[in-house]
Order: sequence, then C-alpha cells, then structure tokens
Amino acid sequence: MSPSLCGLPVEIILHVLSLLPDDNEIERRGALNNFSLASRHLYLIATREVFRKYTLVLRRSELVRKRPCCPLTGAFLDVWDDHGVRARLGHLRSKARYVRDLRIVDVGQSRVAKYRRSSPGPAAFAPEFLPLLMSTLRSLKGVAAVSFETERYDASLVPVVFPVPLWIWLIDARLRTVSFLGDFEFPDDLQPPWSIRDLTVIPYTWTAQKMVENVRPPFLKFDYTWLRTGPATPFVPYPTLKAINIRVSFYTFVPNGHLFDFRSVPQVDVQVTIDAMPDYSSTPFGDPLEIRPTAPLWLFADDPSKLEVTHGQNVIMVRRRPQNQ
Repeated sequence: MSPSLCGLPVEIILHVLSLLPDDNEIERRGALNNFSLASRHLYLIATREVFRKYTLVLRRSELVRKRPCCPLTGAFLDVWDDHGVRARLGHLRSKARYVRDLRIVDVGQSRVAKYRRSSPGPAAFAPEFLPLLMSTLRSLKGVAAVSFETERYDASLVPVVFPVPLWIWLIDARLRTVSFLGDFEFPDDLQPPWSIRDLTVIPYTWTAQKMVENVRPPFLKFDYTWLRTGPATPFVPYPTLKAINIRVSFYTFVPNGHLFDFRSVPQVDVQVTIDAMPDYSSTPFGDPLEIRPTAPLWLFADDPSKLEVTHGQNVIMVRRRPQNQ
C-alpha cells in the first residue's frame, strides 16, 4: 500500500508546495486551496504557503470594463475606501506569521480620475493612513522581501513621494530584497538601509538614481522601458556593485554620449536586455532592424570585444562577464 500524503514530513510537503509556479497567482492560489481541502492537517500546512507571498492592495487602478473589487467588502479597489483599507490591513495582521514576501500596491486616484472622470481621492501612500499601515507592518516579523507599487510613469501626473516612515521601517526590518515599481520620488538625505542586497527600481529616473547611489546594493535591477518621454538617466556604477540586470527599449532616448560605462568596475556581471519589437515603425535611432548589429556601440562605452551579443525573438541580449582585475 502506498503511504498516505498526510504521513509525509511537513518539510517535504512544504518543499513540494514551494515548487508551484509563481507566474500566475490565481492558478497558484487555486491549486493550494484544492490541496488544503484534503484534510485539516494539509490545510494547516498549505496555509503557510498560501500566505507566504502576500499582496496588500490599498488601491489598484485597472482600466478594464470589470473594475477590481475588494474580496472582503465588495467595494471597488480603484477608489479610496477607509473601511475596506482597514479590513485588508486587519487580514494581513491575522496572517502576519506566514508572510515572507510582501507586495504593497497603492496607485492613488489621479489616474482613475483622469480616465474615468471621477473625483480624485487621497494621494498614493498618503500620510493619513500611515500610522495604521506602520502598525501593521511592524507586526510582520518574518518578512524578507517587500515590493512597493504605485502609478506608472506619466509626465502629466505628479510623482508619488515615498514616505519617510516607510523608509525607516525598511531600515528597522533589515530587509534583504526590496523593489520600487512606479513613479516614486525619494526624499533627499535618507539613511541607507545597509541590509538591502537585492534592489529593483522600475523605472530608473534621476530621483531613483540618487536613491540607488545612497543604498548601493550589491545586486541591482532596473528598467528604462516605462519611460516614454525625456532622456534616460545614465547609470553611474559604484565599487560595491557585483551584478546588474537592465532592460531598455529602442524607444529610450539616450542623451549625448553612452548610457552605460562599466570600465571602472570590471568585477561586475552586466546583463542588458534590449527590446526590439519588429512592429516599431520608428525609434530615436532609426529602424530597429538596421541598427541591431551595432546596438552595443550606442549603449556602452566598454570595449565591444568584451560584450557578448545574443539576438532573441524581438530582443537583443548583451552580457559582459566579470573581468579579472
């Protein structure tokens, strides 16, 4: 007779559940929910995995016909709802012991008001609700990674000022992996959270550059593809950098000179992905198909002989491996 699944060690069951793909959160949650229905023992085990990655939505704007709704209150998520926000924060506190990877989303209502012609509400990450949010975050003792998401870059909208109390929480929580996705503006003279090793910044703007130079993480990932107007901010490498992953598109406007110069940091593993969709009618550099062979030349100040160029489907991948000093 084959052994019962319930008889397996908890560590093995958790390892099996951790192998579920993360690219589709709905399918992953569905599979875990089905697994948890088998028995109370498996329900208690699956709960750890269900809430290991937790998304806290304060507000979310999706310009689709079916507006997103709060699963706890049924209210729309694209407008400010004090009752709904408190309910979602309470649910997060109830699952605090399971959460390891936290995603916080607040797009504000400026974009919703712009397209739906509704009245705007509080700004994204507004100070009115920060005390309640901060008390909830302090209850999370096992979080190792956090992502903050807000409005995508839009020249017609005011950037979202990242709150200083949240930055102080990053320092106190000693997080190792942090992501900023959206049009954030970072205050000057922030104390660097030395615990951060992996940092993702999308898009990479001049204010994001100042924040990166302050944090100086060993592993950095950023993206220029969200920028549609204005010149790209050149990246300035720093001595503690070990690896960097960059995404850029042919729509990215490169100012005079090169966008990247890694000659001063030969120890860095550099990977750059260049979007080159064939249906782009025009770019700041001409036709994509014509300039593909010389793509590294207008991006890098580095010796072209040290760059590995690979052409994929609609992308160009450039790699510069660490050099012996």
